[in-house]
Amino acid sequence: MALKKIDASTPMSSDGVRFDVNNGDLQALLQIKDKWGFKGEAEVLRYALAVLKQAEKQVVYIDKNGAQIGLSPSEDLVIKREE
Repeated sequence: MALKKIDASTPMSSDGVRFDVNNGDLQALLQIKDKWGFKGEAEVLRYALAVLKQAEKQVVYIDKNGAQIGLSPSEDLVIKREE
């Protein structure tokens, strides 16, 4: 298991990255966990990573009220690429 919730006092592994999720992002994470029935926050993130990895382009399509909606990151979240 490469993604797990750890105590803040736990030393970080040499090849790891630690994130501090708080405020609105934490509230969204907890709401998603409850809405989807995930076991924990790490499982939500693991699922999100798997979904994004499967996307062939920078768009993920969801079904909302019977319509397919394309979701992509806002410009302030990604590195601008030359085309």
